[in-house]
Amino acid sequence: MSVQRAVLDSGKVQEARVRIGKNRTRGQTTTTMRVDVNWNGQPGNYDLASTEIAAIVLRADPQASKLDYIGVGFTEGLKIGFMNFSQNRVVMRRPADWAIKIQQLRFY
Repeated sequence: MSVQRAVLDSGKVQEARVRIGKNRTRGQTTTTMRVDVNWNGQPGNYDLASTEIAAIVLRADPQASKLDYIGVGFTEGLKIGFMNFSQNRVVMRRPADWAIKIQQLRFY
């Protein structure tokens, strides 16, 4: 809940959903947090926007840095009558890789 609240409080998104899941592949288990957002408008730069959200996640939950992956998903779409069209873009990185990206872009 703290991650969801922090992402919503950023004012960058209309909606945020946070999921934590475990995947088991070839005997190895990975733990992933995925934050799906409906951005206010459309991000001009998905890499920059996802890094901004990842910085918020890592600040809001110190335990997030212990996960195997953190993903930021952008849900975009339009609704015409009863028809919905949507598209998802996901940027997935290890927490250490997010930390490097955050440092490079100076998101604190």
